[in-house]
Formats: sequence, C-alpha cells, structure tokens
Amino acid sequence: MNDWQGGSYERRQSAAHELLEQSGHLPGAATPAEAEVAESREGRADAKRVPASPSIPPNRSDATQTSTGVSERTNQPSYAALEVASSGDHRLVASEGWRRRLALATLGLVKLRPGKEELSRLDDERDAGLQLSRPMTVAVANHKGSAGKTPVVALLAAILGEHRGGGVVAWDNNENQGTLGLRTAAGRFPTTAVDLLDSAELFETGRGGTGDLGRFLRHQQVGKFDVLASAEDSRSMRMIGHDEFMRLHAILSRFYQLIVVDTGNSLLAPNWTAAADTADVLVIPLRWSYDHVRSAQQMIVQLHEMGRDDLVRNAVTVISHVRGAAVDRENAPKWREWFEENTAEVLEIPYDSHIDAGSRLSFDRLAAPTQRAFLRLGATVSRTLADIDNPYLTASPTTEGN
Repeated sequence: MNDWQGGSYERRQSAAHELLEQSGHLPGAATPAEAEVAESREGRADAKRVPASPSIPPNRSDATQTSTGVSERTNQPSYAALEVASSGDHRLVASEGWRRRLALATLGLVKLRPGKEELSRLDDERDAGLQLSRPMTVAVANHKGSAGKTPVVALLAAILGEHRGGGVVAWDNNENQGTLGLRTAAGRFPTTAVDLLDSAELFETGRGGTGDLGRFLRHQQVGKFDVLASAEDSRSMRMIGHDEFMRLHAILSRFYQLIVVDTGNSLLAPNWTAAADTADVLVIPLRWSYDHVRSAQQMIVQLHEMGRDDLVRNAVTVISHVRGAAVDRENAPKWREWFEENTAEVLEIPYDSHIDAGSRLSFDRLAAPTQRAFLRLGATVSRTLADIDNPYLTASPTTEGN
C-alpha cells in the first residue's frame, strides 16, 4: 500500500500539502486548468445567447467534382491543419505521474492538465489509428541482414493493428526463406504465401471472401494483425517474381487497409522492386555500423534511380540497438545528420531483451520504453500515410466522359 492509500489522516494531509506547495496550487484557489474550463463554459454560454447567422450552402450545380466527391469550392486544409483543429480532444485531467497523485491526494480538489510527455503519448495514440481512404503499403527495407527488419515489421504491425482495431497484415516478402513466421505467433494452419498464390484464382474471380482468406494467414491476438508468412519448407519454396507479388498484393489490398511488407536482402530481386513500386511509405531499419549504413545508402541511391524520390523523402529511419553489436560512436553523429537530411525522420528503438532473444515476439512483453518507441514509430508512419492520402490535396478533377 503506497502513501496515498494508507497511513494516518495527518500523514496524508501533510503529503498533500507538500505537493500543493510544490505545484503552486492551493485547495481554495482555482487552478489554471479550472479557470480555463470555466472560461470555456462562459464562452459557450455567450455563444448560445447570440444566434449565429445561417450559413448559405454552396451551389453545387456548377461546382467541379473531383474523383473523391470533394468539391473544389470546399476548403482544402492540409493534414497538419486538421491535426491542430482536433488538438482539443484530449481529456483535461492528467492520468499519470505526480499530477495524478496530487489529484488523488486532494480527493480530486486539484486537477491538473496532462504534462508534456502525457500529451505527446495521447497524440501518438490518436494518430496511430488515423483513418485512411484507401489501402496503403509500408515497406520495411534494408538489404543488409541483421538490420532488424523482421522485428520492426512485426511490432510496427502490432501497434498499428492495436490502435486501428485490425485491418493490418504483415507480409514476409523474402525471396528466400524468411523468418517473420518464426518470430510471430503460430497459426492453426501452416500455410504460407505460396499456398495463397496457388489459390489466387479463388479471390481473383470474386468467389473468395474474408473467411476464405483466413486459412492462409496467421492471426496475432496481441496487436490485432495477421501474418502472411513466406515458405518455411525448402521442398515447397518457390521464387515469387514481380507478377506473383502483384497478384498477392492485389488480394491483400481487397481485405486489409494496411500492408506492412518485410523485404528480402536482394535489391535486384523482382519481388523487392515490386514492393518498392507499390510502397506508399518506406521504413529503413539499421544500426550505427558501416555495413548497415552503407547498405541503406545504396538502397536510397537505387530508389532514386527507380524514380521513387518520394519514398526516400518521406522515409522513416529506425535505429535499432542490439546487445554486443559494435557501434561506431565516432561516425554515428555524422551518419545521423546524413539521414536527417535525406529522410523525413530518424527514430531510435532502445535495446530490449525480448527482441534480442530471437524468439516469438509479443508486443505486451516489451519493456515500457520500447513500447513507447514503437508507438512513436507507428504514429509517425500513420501521420505520413495520412499526409500522402489526404483526398483534399490529391484528388484530381474527373474528366467528362470517363
């Protein structure tokens, strides 16, 4: 039992008084948060007393319609503007840290707003589940082995699936035997991408539905996402080329809103280039070592040559930490600066023994700092997808006759 749940009445009162002095609040005085709430209520009351002028709807008969059904007469805010407009959705009372303890100690007499860290977490939790208007694909790529691609794929899919309530699939698109199926929960059926490819016609003809797709995937209860594993038996392995990739991608896009692709280690493999062709956002996992950094830079050069400058410009670089792995501390600051200049974000994932163990991954077994880091990654990826997907900015007018 802690200080707030036990002890004498005098002890609790003394502790509460000390917290009040530290925070600059007195029980009888209105806190800034309370004053803000009261002022907001008065403003709403005044607004009710003054009738607003009726708005005149636009004449839609002469408005050019776009392919998304959005009129050109409609204001077209960027996602950043929409995000600012919704920033008041946060609850006003802190739910963690000393602010929460102070509220408990004063029996709710003093209620403070969430601190900076809690507000940041609330923002990320909200944005990790942002609504999208179409199926989108995230490619996790670095052709250097042991860069941490598979853990990033599994845990990114988990955080996105959790906050989106499902609709996310992690796909092991390795040209050889991948490990995503080995590092995620085993399903009831040992089927893989090869089996789905053999049954592709069932879905391409429209006869197959969501229930039929279930036997080819491995459902993950922690994280609310599914896994499409690569072939795990050398006797059934088959090279998946560009056309095979596109067939599988089309099927998954019918049933999932987000596809997180775990890529292989060959930039020349047809299924790797197909993943780059279909990707909306790129995530680049690496460590601060020369071979990982050099491999990532070579991949970026190839993407530029493929005409996917947009992938590089919006890419999220993820630095993973592994116990015992050499870190070039002398060059790391210079490398970080290079990736900050050439990609959109550089984020760090702390060392975690659960990831380092090499066994099956479960998001709820990660340490709290690692969970927070992946939440930040998920929110960053989701915000980038929303910026790209923004129908107000990307809609093109529909040509008559089409």
